[in-house]
Amino acid sequence: MFKHPYRKLSFYFIALTIPLVVLLGLEWGLRAINYHPEPELFIQADEMPGYMKPNLDVVQRFFPSAEMAPNVSPDSQYFLQQPPKDTLRIVVQGGSTAAGFPYGRWGSLSGMLQQQFKRLYPEKHIEVINTAMASVNSYTLLDFVDEIIAIKPDIVLIYAGHNEYLGIMGVGSAYASRGGRAANLVYLKFKDLKIYRLVESIYYALFTQDAEEKDTSQLDDRTLMAQMAKNKNIPFNSEAYQLGIEQFEGNMELILDKYRHANIPVILGDLVSNQKDLIPFSALNDVSPSMLQEIENAPFSQWQSNIIKLQKDIKAGPADKLAGRNFLLGQNLLKNKQFKLAQSAFVQATDFDALRFRAPSEFNRVIAQLSQQQGVYLASVQDAFAKDSENGIIGNQHMLEHLHPTVRGYFVLSTAYLQALLDNNLLPGLTNLYIQDSWASQPVSLADAAYGEFKIANLVADYPFTLSPIKVELPSANSLENQALVERVKGKDWLSVNQTLFEGYQQQNNVEQAALVAGLMADAIPNNPQLTFIAGMLFKRKNDLPLSIHHLHRAINLEPNNIQARLSLAQNYYLTQQPEKSLNQLNAVKRIAPNHPDVDRFLHLVSQLKVSQQNQ
Repeated sequence: MFKHPYRKLSFYFIALTIPLVVLLGLEWGLRAINYHPEPELFIQADEMPGYMKPNLDVVQRFFPSAEMAPNVSPDSQYFLQQPPKDTLRIVVQGGSTAAGFPYGRWGSLSGMLQQQFKRLYPEKHIEVINTAMASVNSYTLLDFVDEIIAIKPDIVLIYAGHNEYLGIMGVGSAYASRGGRAANLVYLKFKDLKIYRLVESIYYALFTQDAEEKDTSQLDDRTLMAQMAKNKNIPFNSEAYQLGIEQFEGNMELILDKYRHANIPVILGDLVSNQKDLIPFSALNDVSPSMLQEIENAPFSQWQSNIIKLQKDIKAGPADKLAGRNFLLGQNLLKNKQFKLAQSAFVQATDFDALRFRAPSEFNRVIAQLSQQQGVYLASVQDAFAKDSENGIIGNQHMLEHLHPTVRGYFVLSTAYLQALLDNNLLPGLTNLYIQDSWASQPVSLADAAYGEFKIANLVADYPFTLSPIKVELPSANSLENQALVERVKGKDWLSVNQTLFEGYQQQNNVEQAALVAGLMADAIPNNPQLTFIAGMLFKRKNDLPLSIHHLHRAINLEPNNIQARLSLAQNYYLTQQPEKSLNQLNAVKRIAPNHPDVDRFLHLVSQLKVSQQNQ
């Protein structure tokens, strides 16, 4: 057929090139019409020029259509597109705990840290950007890394691992792929191609529509947590159990490698969950509240005999009974004041809990090992919770249910990360050590706490906490907080609800909650000078000078000619023995309003303080 060899080569070259050209042309054409746009992690905030925010639709990138995606998103939070040069930018990654469930942004790791930073560095611009959201695991974290690197963070904080089995693409999830980790990693690479999205859409339209509609109809009235569990039981040391550990370790290695190459330090937190006050999910048929009450009321001799019997039963098996038996053993050991043995039994109960909504203890071994790498540091979350817990065992004091912290628990979580930042010299030198006062001004308002408690009540009223769903009633609107709760459940946005709440607290002369709510709204709308000024003045009335300094300093940056803000800030500096900073503000007022009646008197007082300090 071919008289000359080069013609044969040309033929094969053309034959191979034509499909490639067609595919490239199709890809180009699909991109030109913006087919199936990939939701970016960060988008410009059109309503606030100069700012960006996390994309509320970003989870849709992991699904063929928006309708198939779970109703989860990162918190809506604004940050500067071009921050000042001395800005410290921190990004948080993780699942629902890192996101602050059920309290939202200000109960989260980022919200609690931000509040502590206001005390430690009242005048420094520190951004804590939270990309965490419910139901995601290390695959999602890995997919976000390049976009996080693009916004040039100084530090990344990661608290993740509990969703590795039942989160999106987890080995036991309703949203798992059929090809395991290798297929998931290929998917993360290919999903950006428009051709892949086209083929995927055609496939789902032709072959899975009926199944998806059926699944959706069955899950309409169930919590997201109930939806996520496909293979309900993943026994200890089973193949799926090991795959979950390998998936977590492998994906975290990839994540940390990317950050290392970008010279971005990472802090990993080890994982905590409810040890003593939550019956293992897979043991609900074996352990009842009445059994726990019997242990509570039993005499000393009964605890000892129970311990001996349970230890024998645990050795005898079978494996599917070990979660419940270890949990009961822990309860008896706890009553017998054998606290270390009790804690060990509770860890075993979690490890053998086959319904894997909590990470087994092996994950903390992986995290400890990963934190030995260069540029990676460990936040000792588990130690922090244990030290703050009765008898060193984590329970309902710090956990709302299986793993989401109480307000106190979230504060302890943030303090563990703060301590890691300080211990590893990842923060600037401290000028004000107000950390001891931080708990008194934690940022979860009474209204946000009430809303969170209602969300938890709904969560634990369904599977896997109970075998039969329970209806949860809204509380009566007999207080400002409950009125806010009812409005939010009805769909009113957080900002509008808190504006009404703020007015109510003002009318009641409740300065403490009015200041807190004003501060939260000022954080929510960071370009509003009036809000942050009001917050600064209210914190001043409350005599919380570090937070007052922070908000007044922000107000002046936004509105430099605000004389009242400068005078109040000058007074705060005077009261905190910082005369030089006070003089700077007073001199600025004199430049803005040379004839202001109070400036000269204040200047005299502050100058006296300065001289007094110099003579000491």
